[in-house]
Amino acid sequence: MHTANRLDESSDWELVQRVVEGQTDARQALIDRLTDPIRNTVELMIQDFDEVDELTKLVLHEVLVSVRYYSRDMALERWVHRITVHTAVRQIRRRRESLDRPVPLRISMARNNR
Repeated sequence: MHTANRLDESSDWELVQRVVEGQTDARQALIDRLTDPIRNTVELMIQDFDEVDELTKLVLHEVLVSVRYYSRDMALERWVHRITVHTAVRQIRRRRESLDRPVPLRISMARNNR
C-alpha cells in the first residue's frame, strides 16, 4: 500500500504519533486533514474574510506546535476546534485592543522637521 494512502486511513492517534516522531508526510497529512475544518470554524467566527487565510495558518501553526500534548482523552477534532476558537478569540481581542488604544501623534517630530 502507498504511504500516503496508509496515512489517510490511519487513526488520529497514529497520525499524531507520526507527526510527533517528525515524519514529514504525516505532518502534511495532518495539515491536509485539519485545514478545512479549521477554515470553516474561522469563517464562522470572523467577518473579515481577508483574515481567514492568515488565521487558519496561525491555528495550524498552534496545532503543530502543541501536537505533542494531544491526548487520546479528547477527539482530535474537538481538541483542534478548541485551539481554533481560543486562537480566534485571542486575535479578535488583540485587534479590538489595538483599535481602542489612541494612536500617538508625532507632533514633536513634525515640528522638528520644519
